Amino acid sequence: MDLPHLPVRPDRGRGARLDPRRTSAALDILGKRTVYRGRAMTKILVDVDDEALADAAAAFGTKTKKDTVNVALREGAARLRRARALAELSGRAQAGDFDELLDKSTYRS
Repeated sequence: MDLPHLPVRPDRGRGARLDPRRTSAALDILGKRTVYRGRAMTKILVDVDDEALADAAAAFGTKTKKDTVNVALREGAARLRRARALAELSGRAQAGDFDELLDKSTYRS
């Protein structure tokens, strides 16, 4: 999900924060948002399985819980995008969209 352009103001030593006077009401409903390392982030409280978190940290090579959760979310979304793209390619192959690639007479010499 792409976030809309979010107006940012410097916050004297604590990093950049969203300008509350210029953010939309929709963002306020989702929770407190800050900008950290160029990304808008929402602060939430979530119960997480410690064993699963430790396994994910080992698998991704992350050192903090925050980094582990963020990497796991990005990787999960990327995996779904790749699976959908593969399913679309498979459907196109079944429809014969790539049959001309099998005909060697269409190759350049």
